[in-house]
Amino acid sequence: KRQAFLQLLYHFLVREQRYIFLLFCNDQAAVKMDASDITQSIDLVASSGFVLSTEHKACLQTSLVLLKNDGKFKSVKFWGRIAGIDADYFLAVGFGANPLSERSHFFSLDCINWVQIPQPEPAVAENAGKARGRFRGNPSHEYKVALPLTEEAEAEGAEPEYAVVLEEQRLAAVLKLIDADTALTPRGAMVKTPAGVVAENRAFEGLSQEAGRSPGSFLHFREPVNLPNKSLLEREGLDKAIDFLDPISEDLPAGSWSIQEERGGCVVVVRSLLWPGFTFFAVPNSRQYGHVYNGTGERNEDLGFMLP
Repeated sequence: KRQAFLQLLYHFLVREQRYIFLLFCNDQAAVKMDASDITQSIDLVASSGFVLSTEHKACLQTSLVLLKNDGKFKSVKFWGRIAGIDADYFLAVGFGANPLSERSHFFSLDCINWVQIPQPEPAVAENAGKARGRFRGNPSHEYKVALPLTEEAEAEGAEPEYAVVLEEQRLAAVLKLIDADTALTPRGAMVKTPAGVVAENRAFEGLSQEAGRSPGSFLHFREPVNLPNKSLLEREGLDKAIDFLDPISEDLPAGSWSIQEERGGCVVVVRSLLWPGFTFFAVPNSRQYGHVYNGTGERNEDLGFMLP
């Protein structure tokens, strides 16, 4: 009986040790979509078809905390999942002091062991972005990408040359494209100081119910592209501290975003039609927000023909 009791106690402690670990690290790792509230955050985007098993949730709650501490990141967030033919890529992103420019992406096949995704050279990234078809789930898988021919070679009827691209390189290129097009933050959640430092706005208390219905309340979480081209007259009503990013209301083609209220208005969900599988959520009058991607890593190239 004593041996059976010890075995039962051992299995209980092994199963529950992740919660003991989280209680110990709670003061250091309470970050959106990473450890402490990742279960609740994923549940808020379940209507988009994204669910995780209990085992994967438990692994993420522990492994993301370890990843943050080992990499000395300011924060680490669960990025999402890219479905592959043979295996799925679970993805995370670590942020440095400047969250707009200092980012490191990681992938895992089991939600436990994380591997940093190296950034390829610009020429390699360009070729990797041209690869088509589903991901395999094997980082060493090779793709053949046709290189563009010069006018002289095309006139002579020369055969095209091919470049070999690894799936790991393609993964890095696709993540960069998705982040540039879809990574969002609510207006006012981030603030830019006079010194140019971008940080989380501690005074942010969430979007109002009315503001959550407006596309102008959601900003691209990347370096601004349209803002530097605006005239002084167009910038007249902007607040330099919080309006330093591009709103999705200016995206082309118009109508590439879907904004809906779910759970009786308790959560606002923003979905990208350009990258099917991307979902952003924000709880009105709350600091809780985040985004997750769950798709095949393929862009909807036919969106322009699908919109009215």
